[in-house]
Amino acid sequence: MKLVVSVEISENCQRILQSWWEKSKQQGQLIHISDVKHLTYSELKKLMQKCGGFDLVIGGSPCNNLSGNNRTTRDGLDGEHSSCFFDYCRILELVRWISLNP
Repeated sequence: MKLVVSVEISENCQRILQSWWEKSKQQGQLIHISDVKHLTYSELKKLMQKCGGFDLVIGGSPCNNLSGNNRTTRDGLDGEHSSCFFDYCRILELVRWISLNP
């Protein structure tokens, strides 16, 4: 991968991704952004100009983790980090807009 932009509030998850990046000997650049709220129109535009656009935008669900181990504790869209789900839609729309209106 040439460039990965990781938006992750959890420092543990940031460390896991950084560790994987280093162990897998990725040749590109990994950019960490600590909070989705920092991804404004101008910041996204700068990132897209730097990397030439995004090939893939991935969003997570606040309703469940990958293993399903949090079935008893998940709060869905009422949970602590649920606003991130709505920010995903905002970011995806901004990426589309910037791509169509360079």
